[in-house]
Amino acid sequence: MDKKRFFIVCILALGYGAAFTPVYMKYVLYEPLLEAFSISKAQVGYLMAIYTVLNTLLYIPGGYIADKCSLRKILSFSLVGHACLCFLLYLNTSFIVALVVWFLFGITTGFAFWSGLLKAVLSLGTKENSAIVTGFYGLMGAVVTICMNLLFLKVYYSMEEASNAMGIIFLLCAIIALVAAVLISIFYKDIEKVEEKEKFEMSYIKPLLKNKVIWLMAIVILSTYAIRVSGNTYFNPFLLEVYDMDSSLVSTLGILRSNVFPLLAPVAGFIAARCFKSTTKLLHYAFFVLAVIFLVLSFSSLNLPSGLVIIASLIPGIISGATFGISFSIINESSLKPEVLGTAIGLISLIVYLPDFVVDPVFGTLLDTVGNTGYSIIFICMFIMALIGIYASKKLLAYKGVE
Repeated sequence: MDKKRFFIVCILALGYGAAFTPVYMKYVLYEPLLEAFSISKAQVGYLMAIYTVLNTLLYIPGGYIADKCSLRKILSFSLVGHACLCFLLYLNTSFIVALVVWFLFGITTGFAFWSGLLKAVLSLGTKENSAIVTGFYGLMGAVVTICMNLLFLKVYYSMEEASNAMGIIFLLCAIIALVAAVLISIFYKDIEKVEEKEKFEMSYIKPLLKNKVIWLMAIVILSTYAIRVSGNTYFNPFLLEVYDMDSSLVSTLGILRSNVFPLLAPVAGFIAARCFKSTTKLLHYAFFVLAVIFLVLSFSSLNLPSGLVIIASLIPGIISGATFGISFSIINESSLKPEVLGTAIGLISLIVYLPDFVVDPVFGTLLDTVGNTGYSIIFICMFIMALIGIYASKKLLAYKGVE
């Protein structure tokens, strides 16, 4: 990857951080969010629910728009709109305003922006080096997000009034989004237009829906995402409640899983491109390792050694954290036409992010009902998910090159 493409990757990563850091602010500034907006935990849940529902509904239409229109304009206009919404929160930190803004976030960060952003990243790579490109994109996106969150924490704890502090934080979000919009508008070039590729037609949608490769790619990425989400959510309470580990140790392990291991995406990308010559093949073997780990953890009621459990809890974090950042690069390994890439990304994303609706309600209810025994059931579910990933990735490898 040359310096010019790396610079574009960094700009796109800035756009990613500018768009999604405010949306998922609750993961870092949960209590400050409650205090500044004078809302309850349930109301925070409403914000994320209304965002997630609209985001999901707009994946496919947004992908269609990403195939029909200029990616540069889509990304730039979306970020400008996003900046306006953040500025609105700077002016007014009330729950009603927040509800409207989080709803509209589903348009500025979902809709055409999400598919357009991934299509822009994938367009910078080839079938051979796509994993490396997406790996560096994942790394830079994580770095931008971490830097923004650290900045926000510093701002919040340097001010006495919570609402004023959050107002300044959202003002900073607006400024960063505008900077990203300007940089993308200036430096990103619509590769599709330069190469004068065929235009997207509505008649392409039906074949996409019937394309087995699309569904197999969706299942492979879904398996990776489901394991990542479940691991980040339930390993901490598992270690605390079942093995009664020190809370500071558990928190440290949680930080590693959530914030540090995703920084390994370039390593996973390099391994996929140079060693396996395929992201799909890397994921195929990764699922085997994950299946063994979750099978071992499903016997947690047998009082396994604490050291073994810690290692077993970190390995899925390392694998899923590193590989999810490059998982969408499997799209470039197919023979999908560039002019349908956005719609394909939208369709795949609709499937991939289904765990956001299922994991917390189902597993949360399970733990409330059966207690610590529920963790063994969760790990069995993840074992099954890994087996599904093995099967889907094997079938996808057999279909490689099929349109």
